[in-house]
Amino acid sequence: MNEAVIEGVPLAEPDERTEQQQRKELYARINKTKTCLLMTHDAVGGMHVRPMHTQQVEAAGIVWMFMSARGRLAEEIAANPDVLLTYGHPSDGAYAAVRGQAIAVHDIEKARELWTAVAGAWFPVGPEDPNLALLRVTMSWAEAWEPTHGKVLQFLEIAAAALTKSVPQEDGTYRRIDF
Repeated sequence: MNEAVIEGVPLAEPDERTEQQQRKELYARINKTKTCLLMTHDAVGGMHVRPMHTQQVEAAGIVWMFMSARGRLAEEIAANPDVLLTYGHPSDGAYAAVRGQAIAVHDIEKARELWTAVAGAWFPVGPEDPNLALLRVTMSWAEAWEPTHGKVLQFLEIAAAALTKSVPQEDGTYRRIDF
């Protein structure tokens, strides 16, 4: 069996991994991908999706991002803090979905800690920008999908299944991680 690896962290069989190992693998996936789609809910139940950039993932299951203190995102998480973050890395076929509770936080020290030059494009005053807030997402649970084989082998399995009019034998590894 080929063992999948994310950023040097091997993925073991589901029954062999501890909760801590599963979380470490998820954090490695998020840190590798960084950009996600953030889904929020508006006041009448509609869903909105926008791309966001992950600044940090803490071992306690906290995701940090920069956001505008004003605008639709701030309004939506104030009305309904339930969010979904989706991360995908098509080049290796790995994906993750994180559900959690979001809150806008005003913390200049944390903003300084996470600050990057790229953030200055959106917040030109810097970490002290009055329009800057931190989006803090506390993970509730996550789902992750990882291929068990590399892209070439995946392609060959799919091609063989298409030619033989059968279903590919290997779907990869799925896991749910609770926080």
